[in-house]
Amino acid sequence: MKTGASLKNRQGGAVAVMVGISMVLLVGFLAMVIDLGHLYVAKAGLQNAADAAALSGAKQLNGTLLGVNDTTTNNGAVQWAIAAAVKNNYDFSAKPVDITIADIWVGNCPDDGCMVPASSITTDDAAAGRTFLKVHTRNRDFGTWFAPIWNIFTTSTYGMAVAGPLSIDVSPVAVCVIDKNAPEMGFLRGVTYNLPSLNPISNGDPIWINPADPYPGPCDANHGSTDFLAPFVCTGRISSLTSVTGEVWVNTGKQSAMNGPMNSRFGDPTAYTGGHACDPATAPADINVKEYICTRTGGGSSPDDCKNNPPAGSPQDWMEPQSGIAMPSQQGITITNRVPIDKTVSGVRTASTAANFSDYGALWSYSREKNFSTGEDYTLDDWPTLYGGSAVPSSGVYGYPSGVPYTQTSGSIYFDPPTGAGAAFATANRRVLNVVLIDCEAGSSITGATCNVHLPVLAVGQYFMQRQSNLPNQIFGEFAGLLPSAQLKPKIVLMK
Repeated sequence: MKTGASLKNRQGGAVAVMVGISMVLLVGFLAMVIDLGHLYVAKAGLQNAADAAALSGAKQLNGTLLGVNDTTTNNGAVQWAIAAAVKNNYDFSAKPVDITIADIWVGNCPDDGCMVPASSITTDDAAAGRTFLKVHTRNRDFGTWFAPIWNIFTTSTYGMAVAGPLSIDVSPVAVCVIDKNAPEMGFLRGVTYNLPSLNPISNGDPIWINPADPYPGPCDANHGSTDFLAPFVCTGRISSLTSVTGEVWVNTGKQSAMNGPMNSRFGDPTAYTGGHACDPATAPADINVKEYICTRTGGGSSPDDCKNNPPAGSPQDWMEPQSGIAMPSQQGITITNRVPIDKTVSGVRTASTAANFSDYGALWSYSREKNFSTGEDYTLDDWPTLYGGSAVPSSGVYGYPSGVPYTQTSGSIYFDPPTGAGAAFATANRRVLNVVLIDCEAGSSITGATCNVHLPVLAVGQYFMQRQSNLPNQIFGEFAGLLPSAQLKPKIVLMK
């Protein structure tokens, strides 16, 4: 007969077995919690280092060899990335994340297939167009504390990040330069141009830039479509250009559907409705939507005529000479000849190529013409020399204001506040288009081509939209100078 003592001893053995099994499970859970937690903390540190290095380094990429690797001044992307990474730790023992040039790649798109080792960039040509930076911290090994119970003695992890330009404040519009050897590519400040008419290789059609695919990377033909292009036209930003170097993919077409997106700058109601609607918050109206339209015929229905009964003080009045002294008074809204006026290097006009006054649009509505020999703006007294005749334009109550017309903030003569959807987000200078100036002598005819024509970028010009666009072939812009390259710095973001 079994006694109570023997039964108790047998139960005690069962408890021991259960405790042993529980200890194994407990250690297993410790392995999961502590060792995996250790791995998670290490991963976070390495990833933070990779993110910081990619963002810091990508900001230095400028299409040149020194922008990638500058061992003299340590201002290249490689040097900045290494310096940013080492400021981060990746383990409980505060180990700094040390990376080298071997851990850094550059590319013309954020995908691995576009990347090449930073160490392989040895010339400016090799660096051109490479605006994305990839950083990999390398695998780092960590000893485990409790995982050896599962026969796991080490773990490893890494950080990886890719950074590059999200977009830049440049419209997806390109214009052929007039003269690449002349000051400001042959354009005259204060003069209005019909931009498509300056493009002989597109037969006067607008030239559009592929807004998403940087050259020499691959080009997606669908990115030249109206549907894809419209949002970029709305915002006036593209992601396929980061500096005034290299080339861009271009195509052409007569997308009348772009009128709404283009004219969002005037608060055009059609810009915010329909199939290619803009977002008022990202494509607001300008703070002054006054159109500066002026030919002396007046009252007609032609796009080149003044609006019916234009108010006193409109451009047709400020362009009039004082005291009736002889000076041409009729103005065209477009430049009809491709080179309206030439300039010598000193900034003086050559009379043999001077255009008639009637070929100019509403002069100086946004900025005045610049005298390149002095570096200063011309004054009203310079008009007889600049535009012919013998009189200066009218000034005063119904003439040219003390400041340029666009900067006025009240009154119906020069100022018109926006209304409607875009008015709540009105933004100054939204009517200024940053337009890519391309070397059309380097290319052949563009007739709707997509992904087979790319042309060199020479500069970015600023054009003030004096009036709403009227596509398929009218985008009116008053030239306001070249955009300094320093203002082309894109917004750098993490891609991966």
